[in-house]
Amino acid sequence: MEALKSNYVKPESESAIAGWLLSGEDKGKLKKAFPDITGAWFCTAGARLIFETSRALTAEGQNVNGLTIAERVAGTPALVEAGGPAALAHINGSWSVAESAASSLRAAYGHRRVSEILTTAANRGTGAGDIIQQLKPLAEEEGQKPDGLFEAFSAGAVPFPLLKQIGIPPRRKIVGEWFCESDLSFVFAPRGLGKTWFSLGLASAIVGKESFGPWKVHDHAPVLYVDGEMPLESLEQRIAGMGADDSLTVLSHESLFHTTGKVLNLTVPEAQDAITRLCLRDGIKVVMLDNISCLFSGMKENGADEWEMVLPWLLSLRRHRIAVIIVAHAGRNGLMRGTSRREDAAFSVIRLDETGDGGELKNGAAFISRFTKDRNSRTEQAPIEWSFTTGADGHVTVSTKEADGAAVLIEWVRDGLTGAKEIAAEMGISPGTVSKMAKRAIEAGRLKKEGRGYAIA
Repeated sequence: MEALKSNYVKPESESAIAGWLLSGEDKGKLKKAFPDITGAWFCTAGARLIFETSRALTAEGQNVNGLTIAERVAGTPALVEAGGPAALAHINGSWSVAESAASSLRAAYGHRRVSEILTTAANRGTGAGDIIQQLKPLAEEEGQKPDGLFEAFSAGAVPFPLLKQIGIPPRRKIVGEWFCESDLSFVFAPRGLGKTWFSLGLASAIVGKESFGPWKVHDHAPVLYVDGEMPLESLEQRIAGMGADDSLTVLSHESLFHTTGKVLNLTVPEAQDAITRLCLRDGIKVVMLDNISCLFSGMKENGADEWEMVLPWLLSLRRHRIAVIIVAHAGRNGLMRGTSRREDAAFSVIRLDETGDGGELKNGAAFISRFTKDRNSRTEQAPIEWSFTTGADGHVTVSTKEADGAAVLIEWVRDGLTGAKEIAAEMGISPGTVSKMAKRAIEAGRLKKEGRGYAIA
């Protein structure tokens, strides 16, 4: 009987509710939705203790959060029964947003009712057939909920010929062929090469310019630029120099802390929810996050499972038809630093490499952009050489040209490709053309012959 009971009682649901209570968020929504909730709804001692303490503090007009709850229960027998401080610490890690807590609360109530049936049956020696009959009304009640998953899946699953009749409009192009509404894209480069120059230039173009480099801007859209690294003064000067208008909204780590005392950490569900609400309220269609290292604290870069702290939020923005561009650093191997799982859901990944004569300038930047992933474009995008130059008046001039093939070849060699055939396959040209470019690069002292392949000189 205990094994059967454990299949129905879900302590994770109760922990989600209790964790949310510990977070200190406003509980009005939960109380309004479930005015008759009592401690009896909870099967686990820790969650029940947190709920009942929260209710007592509320009745006294006290704040309800992890600190006030911990102070109230410290040293009490109820805390010992619940498993001690360690049990509360574990529950505190089960933080949940209000909507998830409400859903979990419904689930916990159902689990409690099932638990009562099973406990009574165990005490009376009720047979399995009678237990099933008692559980059947609960299952039917769950299946009749208008917002149940079965009903949702039934409504969402349609025969193939009817897909076009659903009425979801096609994604609109925003920039060039590669960036569309709802997309997730990455831009990465080594430190100091010009990632922010490129990203701010792209953001400024999306809000009000005809093009960005060789790429046409098809659809002007409001942009939210979230910066986690640059000094506010430098950020403002660059944006002003690029001529952006008020359709570009900036959320700076520095200004946020200065005005509110809060910090940007987008691994926290509360922060993700706040960004989403801000976008929906202001009609933001593109979010740019600069950069992963500074904005996503507490997340191991190389852990594939760690990305689950962020991916569901990014996919929810996609469902709201909000495009996202994330700025990242390159690792020592030349690839984007961190787990490759990040790229699975991306429509495009742009890498920035050094030009033949160096990278970031004192008042600008120079680099070569090339796509390592591009789902949208019908033809392969050519590598582009970019130059950002700031004049004496602060105006930023952006110039582009198709990248020198030798410079691109050198970057492939730097990445570890050494043979003419494999380099040719990546560049989309013949091995003979690669050999001719390599010969010129060797004569210029930029490459050297090493066995049957090439190496950086």
